[in-house]
Amino acid sequence: MAAIISTITPMIGDILAQRNRRCALDQSPAESVGFMILLLYLRVKYSKLPEWKTALKEVDFLGNAIVIPSIICEPLALVMGGTRHPRKAWRIIGALILGFLKRFIFHLYESSSRWCTQPTMPPRLYHPRISTTSFLLIFLRSIIITAANDFLAVYFRAGKKTSPLDSSIYHLSFALPIIPISGLGAACISKTGLYTPLHDIRFARCGIEAELPSTLTATSHRGSRIGYQILTSSSAGLIFTSTLVCTLAPLREKDVAIATGFDDRFPCV
Repeated sequence: MAAIISTITPMIGDILAQRNRRCALDQSPAESVGFMILLLYLRVKYSKLPEWKTALKEVDFLGNAIVIPSIICEPLALVMGGTRHPRKAWRIIGALILGFLKRFIFHLYESSSRWCTQPTMPPRLYHPRISTTSFLLIFLRSIIITAANDFLAVYFRAGKKTSPLDSSIYHLSFALPIIPISGLGAACISKTGLYTPLHDIRFARCGIEAELPSTLTATSHRGSRIGYQILTSSSAGLIFTSTLVCTLAPLREKDVAIATGFDDRFPCV
C-alpha cells in the first residue's frame, strides 16, 4: 500500500499544480498517508535504550553534517552549470570542488574509529567483494531508473505537449509495474538461491530495454509508448530488490540494518 501511494502521489501533486502554485505544501498530507500506514502496521522489535542521551550518541551527527552539504553542492553545480551560469564560472567550479572535498573528508571521518564510533557508512561494508559489487550494481540500477524517469518526464511534457496531469497518467505505465515485478524478482532468488545468473540476464535486458524509450517521437503510437515503458520498468524492477539480497549475504548480522538503510541512500551519496 505504501508503495502504491508513493507512486500515485506525484499524480496528485500534478493535479494540484494545475490549480494551486503551493502544490509542494499541498502534497504533504498525501505523502503522509504512506507514512501513517507504515507507522501503524510495521512492527519492529528493538532493544529499548535507558535514556535518550544513549540513543542520540548512536547517531552520526557530524558525519551527516559533512556529507549533506556535499550532496547539495554537486547536483546544484551540475544543474546550474551551462544554464544559469557558464560551466567555467567560479561558482560552478567552486561548488564542485567544495562538494568533492567534503566527500573526501566524509570518507576519512567515517573510516576513523577514533573519532567516529557509529559511522553512517562504515568501510567494513565494502570489505566483502560480493557486497562491493552489489553496491556498484545498485548504483547502475539507480542511474537507469533515474534516467528513464527524467527522459519520460521531458518527453511527455515537451515532446507530446501534455499537461502535468496527463504526463503523470502516462508515466504510470512505467511506475506501477516496478512494484509487483520487484517482489517477483525477490521471490525467484528466495526460491532458487541463485542471483548471479539472474543478474546477468536482468542487466543484459536492462541495458537494451532502457534505450527503447529514446526511439519515441511526438507521433509514436500509444502501444509503443506503453509497451516500451513496461519493458523498461520490468527489467529495472527485477533488479530493484534482488540486489539487496546479495549485498547482505556476506555481512555480519549487526551490519544488516546499516546496509539495508544505506542500500537506498547509496546512489545519492
